[in-house]
Amino acid sequence: MGSVARRVLAVLLLLAARAADAAAFGGALGASSDNVFRGISESAGDPSVQAEAHHAWDTGAFAGLRGASITKRAPYRSDDTIQLDAFAGYAFGWGGAWDGRALLVHYDYPWSDPRRRGYDEVALQATWLRRLTVAVAASPNHPGAGGSRRPAYDYELGLRWPVAGALSVDAGIGYYDLSQAYDVAYAYWSAGASYAWRRATLALAWIGADEEARAGYGELADDRLVGSVLWAF
Repeated sequence: MGSVARRVLAVLLLLAARAADAAAFGGALGASSDNVFRGISESAGDPSVQAEAHHAWDTGAFAGLRGASITKRAPYRSDDTIQLDAFAGYAFGWGGAWDGRALLVHYDYPWSDPRRRGYDEVALQATWLRRLTVAVAASPNHPGAGGSRRPAYDYELGLRWPVAGALSVDAGIGYYDLSQAYDVAYAYWSAGASYAWRRATLALAWIGADEEARAGYGELADDRLVGSVLWAF
């Protein structure tokens, strides 16, 4: 599930996982000027709202649900309006400097074409000093051309660096391999800053993708500036 230039729900999950240190139940609410997942807009440039709720155990295991508003436009001819996901995972640390996470996510799109419904992804993440994150994700059943189900893979590297107080700068790159599903594989990136105040976080990021992404997704892959506000509870 990990991503650098992606929809704000990923940030919501990160905040929720940190909040889980203090409470068994937690969650987050957020809104963004666009819903971007791995360099591609899932709300067609429109604003999006997100929500997440989870339960965490002392063992490091956690599970929850999340949702986000999305919009699909021509040429996709999709009725998608909401994405609902279920996730479960295990967080752990080693050596003092490293934190890791294993995660299973089931993505679903109610009210969409049945061929798009329900696919799964397994992800492994490793973070050094909560600053540098390496992530690998694989889906065994990503929807493909003609209603088929094919493997898909994602590779990411992200950096978060504190600047002053609650202000941090963020940057990352990723590579999404959908070559077996849609004959598309592309690179994406992001750069921005975030400011945390109590339970709220404000973020601003410039997100982009390469020419192959634009060839496959059109204007949904255009570079864009995305602002977001998040509140964790």
